[in-house]
Amino acid sequence: CWASAILPSLQPNRMMLRDPSSAVEVWSSIDGVGREAATIVRYSRDSSKHLRAFESHMEMLLNNKSHHVVQVAGAYATQGSICMVVQPLRGGDLAEVTELRKCGPLPESICSVVMREILHALTEVSSRGYVASSLKAHHIWVCPDTVKIGATHHFDWQPSSDVR
Repeated sequence: CWASAILPSLQPNRMMLRDPSSAVEVWSSIDGVGREAATIVRYSRDSSKHLRAFESHMEMLLNNKSHHVVQVAGAYATQGSICMVVQPLRGGDLAEVTELRKCGPLPESICSVVMREILHALTEVSSRGYVASSLKAHHIWVCPDTVKIGATHHFDWQPSSDVR
């Protein structure tokens, strides 16, 4: 596993996203010598609802090995939280990326590439039995070379057998 050697030495570096409604934070992390090493998705342990959400999110990631789905390396617990370590994520969520432009809508040529990547990601995940019941711009992580889903917003992913 790409993170097995660095798990003990990861240090949170910068908060990349905070979702107050689900008590989830996404942090970049650095290794012992200051290099960006992984991304940490931190859940509060203050309720059984958050623990169930963590388990559901972890299950979805482990069952969806794909270029478009964030890959998980491991998990650990601290006093007040439970964390999963996922591959390093560069870029930002789609809402943040479009907000940073501040010069109007994205050009159609960029939108078509992003939408194609999103459709590939959703097709891959749905072929493995999961559906997104609600997809918003802040659910999609735009990296320099692709689009990733699964870094946050676990409440939106359900096994397809649960959808009615």
